[in-house]
Amino acid sequence: MLKDLFKSLITKGSYTQDIAIIGIGKILIALIGFIFIPILARIYSPEAFGLFSIYNTTVSILVLLASLSYPSAFVIQKNENDFYRLLILSSSLLLIITSFLFLIVLFLNNYLIRVFEINSNSIIFYLIPLGVLINGIIVILSQTNIRRKNYVLSSSVDVTCHFIIRIINLVFGIITKGNPYGLILGNQIGNSLAHSYNFIINIKTELKGILENANSKNIIPILKKFRNYPYFILPGQLLNILKIQGSIYFIGAGFGQSILGAYSMSMNLLNIPIQIAGNSVSSVYLKTATEYYHNNAEKLSRFTYKTANSLFLISFIPFSILLVLGKEILVILLGEIWQDAGIFASILSPYFFYLIIFSPLTTLFQIYGREKTLLTFNLFTLIFNILSLSIGLYTRNPYITMILFSISNSIVYIILGWKIFKLLKINFFPFFIRITFLFLFSCLIIYGIKVGLNAVFNI
Repeated sequence: MLKDLFKSLITKGSYTQDIAIIGIGKILIALIGFIFIPILARIYSPEAFGLFSIYNTTVSILVLLASLSYPSAFVIQKNENDFYRLLILSSSLLLIITSFLFLIVLFLNNYLIRVFEINSNSIIFYLIPLGVLINGIIVILSQTNIRRKNYVLSSSVDVTCHFIIRIINLVFGIITKGNPYGLILGNQIGNSLAHSYNFIINIKTELKGILENANSKNIIPILKKFRNYPYFILPGQLLNILKIQGSIYFIGAGFGQSILGAYSMSMNLLNIPIQIAGNSVSSVYLKTATEYYHNNAEKLSRFTYKTANSLFLISFIPFSILLVLGKEILVILLGEIWQDAGIFASILSPYFFYLIIFSPLTTLFQIYGREKTLLTFNLFTLIFNILSLSIGLYTRNPYITMILFSISNSIVYIILGWKIFKLLKINFFPFFIRITFLFLFSCLIIYGIKVGLNAVFNI
């Protein structure tokens, strides 16, 4: 078994090697976070992180709207001409919509400042269109790299990008004594510098194909062929963002920027395993699953089950630790001011446990042409989360709000897993019972160790 694993690891273009390349990049990014976040948390206040989370969520939503989700079709296209036409269409839409956003800010900036009661010297609204443009280009480059299996390029650029961002965050924070714009500008400058190299490499590689397909006559057929993307994929992806990041607006409005900053920090911590494992697998899974779908449906079922099981094996220990020791870990890492972030991380751990196992597999709905199913699921999830957050806000207790939010998301991701397994005709419940039992059992063991240590050392 180990021999086969090693052979697959050194085989160029193999699934194992692709996962390893992306995984190493994600691990390095996580290490950069572990090094810098404890420092930045002592420079920037929870309120600063709260403002950045609002900016980041707004940009994420606008990036999706600016592209109409066409970049998500890059990977699964067999026809090279269709790929290039989608690339041209996505880039054109991004430039048009970001230009429109800049004009809105240019003419309505003072009005927006009055409406949102922001300092008159604020440049936040000018930074949003710029962030949309930068992040929109990154999405296009990322999907192109996945199509071309340029995993080394993607990983190296991502690692460099995160390192530059954190350096700028640190320097700007020290100079300005924690001005929140250090987080936003660090993100924009770091992304621009790191991905400029990615942009140049892709232009050199794809320029010939782009020029050959740069004809306005090609646009209407492409719009017709991929009409499901703005109709079904876009709303589904938009709902997906809102169901995850829409909570930012609820929590910010209900409990203020300090609690929002603590919530944002807890999400950053919980997202580290997602970055290392979930995103690494998701990037490669789509390409491999598409190939199996076209060539061998039976292999696709076995491959998906194996992928879900692997995600469980690498995630249940980290999330068990966070559930039991989340508060203690974050207080040690970040300081007493971030105690709420630790409590939130502990409460949200079960939700992220199920998310990391089943979320990377949602691309199956896209492969099978079940866009409506995914749209319905995301709409159901958003409604469920709005209800849980609304009840939580009514109690005016952020901890109850987090508990309800965690429960609602755990339930919907369990349902998602069941739908995915049903699509592939795999028996879901034995798998679900096994992973849930082992997760809870590991939590019990860690809690027992914690109680024992407290008794011995009188902590």
